[in-house]
Amino acid sequence: MQVIEKVNPHSQDKVIESIINLVKADYGDFDYIGKMANAVSDSDSLQKMIDFLSITPQGKQAFQKRPMLGDIN
Repeated sequence: MQVIEKVNPHSQDKVIESIINLVKADYGDFDYIGKMANAVSDSDSLQKMIDFLSITPQGKQAFQKRPMLGDIN
């Protein structure tokens, strides 16, 4: 089994805080979605997510086949 590298505690706190704020937010308050996206959109965080998802058979298949949604209207 693959071992995922430890996450920077500061980054981890930032992600957890953004998830908690998103859950606590009023319905329709989309500001926290953007804040959560910003918390996980750096290249290091994205690579850790890819590494983690690649461990599972479904994740491996998704990254190999790369299914696309197509045109979105």
